[in-house]
Amino acid sequence: MKTKLLPLLLGSTLIFAACGQDDTKKNEDNKTEAKTAETKTTESKSTEKTADKTEAKKVIEKAQERGASVKSYHANLTTDMQSGSDKNTVKMDMSVDESDKTKITMDMANKTMELYIFDKKIVLTQDGKIFVDATEAMGADVKKQLDQLDYNSALDTLNAYKDGTLKETSDGYEITKSFKGLDEFKKLSEATGSKDITAQMKDQLKDISGSATISFNKDYMMTETNTDIDLKLKDRAMQTKTIATYDKYNQVKSIDIPEGAKKPQTIEELKKSQAGQ
Repeated sequence: MKTKLLPLLLGSTLIFAACGQDDTKKNEDNKTEAKTAETKTTESKSTEKTADKTEAKKVIEKAQERGASVKSYHANLTTDMQSGSDKNTVKMDMSVDESDKTKITMDMANKTMELYIFDKKIVLTQDGKIFVDATEAMGADVKKQLDQLDYNSALDTLNAYKDGTLKETSDGYEITKSFKGLDEFKKLSEATGSKDITAQMKDQLKDISGSATISFNKDYMMTETNTDIDLKLKDRAMQTKTIATYDKYNQVKSIDIPEGAKKPQTIEELKKSQAGQ
């Protein structure tokens, strides 16, 4: 996958994976009263409440209250991207410790990369020997998304889903929210505190639609997000499907930052060393 797609990938996945920013905007409470309806299914043990929008709001508020004490966690994220016959899969394994140090192992285009996020820096390595400071190269928007991965910031972004559709399952709860068109996506982006991707790709992105389902267990801890997005670009269409799982709450040990990552090369220094070889 080309490097220029990384901001799009991170934006589209982290928005719905609830990896948000500190300046998350809170939606106003939904004051519209709706009729209550329950649809029982014979194929599962779930009850879907499609009319009473306040039910999703209650679950999210309980999840935010329950997660207030979370200081560390682990997540796995897989994104499948397809454009015509071109298919790419990106996998991310992420751990965040109590001191907000983050380690991400990313598999992309048959290459493995490790990212260490600490002291407001993003350092990457492909071989565990050469470490490069990629903070500036990542760009401010991507850096903010990666640099603010604490669980409570993630929970704040869930305010955007308070008007979603709630489904009670045998394991807990699911909240689904759909969007269609650039305007609806822009509102969702703003509500989650993420910079609008439509603005970043204004010359390429023509249309976008999709949905996100967020799962919680019976203790109101977030366990999974499942996102489907369809994009229509100027020269092609693209589909992305992202599944993220969350676990090991308050169980992640302190992340060791390699010595090489503490004194990384700049990209310019790396280029000079490679040119001299």
